[in-house]
This record gives sequence, structure tokens and C-alpha cells, in this order.
Amino acid sequence: MSIFHQRIALLTLVAVACACGPILADDGPPALRVVLIPERNAYEQRSQFSHITNFLSEKLGQNVYLEVMPDYEAAMASLASGQADIGFLGGLSYLEARDRGNVVALVRPIWTSGEATCRAYVVARRDSGIADVASMRGKKLILGSRHSFSAWLFPLYYLANSGVGRVDGYFSSVSFDNAQDTILWSVFMRENDVGAVKSCIFDRMTVESPAIRQEVAIVARSSPVPANCLAVRASMPQEMQDRLQFLLTSMDKVDDGKEALARFGALRFVRTTEGDFTLLASIIREYGNRNRHQQSADGEWGE
Repeated sequence: MSIFHQRIALLTLVAVACACGPILADDGPPALRVVLIPERNAYEQRSQFSHITNFLSEKLGQNVYLEVMPDYEAAMASLASGQADIGFLGGLSYLEARDRGNVVALVRPIWTSGEATCRAYVVARRDSGIADVASMRGKKLILGSRHSFSAWLFPLYYLANSGVGRVDGYFSSVSFDNAQDTILWSVFMRENDVGAVKSCIFDRMTVESPAIRQEVAIVARSSPVPANCLAVRASMPQEMQDRLQFLLTSMDKVDDGKEALARFGALRFVRTTEGDFTLLASIIREYGNRNRHQQSADGEWGE
């Protein structure tokens, strides 16, 4: 096990042991369960998003607690079943859950960069000699969840448009990891040659570890697509949906909200509409069915 993976395992154990939010009296309103897709290390995700859930807990007067789910499908299933009330979902996983009639999008963040979007990046080390698809032949590829636009759909679309129909025949190995920070680290540490990651995660990690930006190059990038949105189960009463949307879009107007947003890494939340997902939905319709359901010799690629 690499030093990085040992660190991830330790942080994950710490995350499980940490409290997820303020604990209120047992006779108060029922708790709200918030689920996160496992894009990054669980401890770091929990630490970032807890600033938002703690703010909501205080304003709502009820416990709001976080859980990083084991995979993307589990996050969507928990919202569909009503076991979870709120989810922070990526664009592709949101559209999949929406098409099942399970969720309603409320807001998405405007990051401190001033953008409310992310891009998908295909990355490789600068010293690898990889600059295009032709130079990737025979190399090691690592992808993310099949419910991720950045780490799954876009790289397959990019490769398919360059004539690569089956990646398991083009690359010497194809591996998978839900956590995109792990994907980026594995390319940086030469465990894999080519990976895919969303720009929001790439930018955060290169601030924390400047050597990554010096050593890892962006080979291809997508058009901007919506950043992760906060969605609620479709069965949530409209009154609660409206209240959550109001609280979140008003955070930047109160001192404790501004502080929570700064710690979260955003300027404010804005309302999300279905029109925000038009470009992403178009990409999915045009290329998604072909790319997301490619199969290897061992069957459908998992997460």
C-alpha cells in the first residue's frame, strides 16, 4: 500500500469516528440526513460540507448530519428510498436520479473563483510524453465512477472521438476509483499514466500540493458543466424545499452564513434550474449511451 493510500485509510477511519453535526434534543424535529457522493477522501469531504450542514442545523433547529456514501449509486438510492433527505450530487448523477423521478435540484455553489461550473480534465504527467490520444496507447488508465461526468463519461467521449472504441484494448490496464483525488494522486505518483478528474478537485489539490500543478499536465478538457448541486428527495414537502432554498441562497447576507461559506470554499449559493443542465444533458444524449455502457472482457465496468 502506498503512503498516500495509507494516509487515506487513516483519514477515513478518523472521519467515521468524528461527529457529523450538532446533536439536538431527542424530542426536537426529526433529523435531516445529507448524503455525499464519494468524489474525494471522506474526511476532507465531511470537513468541507459540515460547514453548510451545521449552518442549516442551527437555522432549522434540527439535527442535519452528513454521510459520505460508499458509491454514487448508494447516494442516489438513499434519496430515492427516502432514507436520505438531501444530497450533494454531480451533474451526471443528478440527471440520472432526476430521470428516475427521485430528486429535485435546489441550489449550486458559486466557488471563490466566481464560477458555478467545473470542467472535466484528462491528465497525465508532464514527463510521460503523453500529449494526445495516440501517445496513450499501451499506457495505464484510471477512471472514476460510471455515474461521474468528469471521471467517466467525458474521458470515454474524448477517447471515442479520437477513434478509441474499447479502452480495455487500447490501454495496457484500466482501473477504477470513486475518489478523484486518489485518481490524481495515482497519476502524480506514476501508479497510472492517464486519469480523469474534475477541475474543481484539481484546482483544490494543486493549491494544497503545488507540485501536482508543476508535474501533471491537462491533456484535454471539457466545456463547463454545472458544479455539484444540492438536491432533495422528490417527496420532501414543498414548504421544506422552499425553506432550504431560501436559507442557502441567503447565507451570504448574514455573518454566520458568510463564515460558513468561506470555510466551505464558496461565495454564495444560487438557485438551480433545469436549464443549467442543458449542455450536459445534450452530451449525455449524444454520446452517453455508447460510452457509459462499454464493456470489458469481464463484463460491465463497475465503480
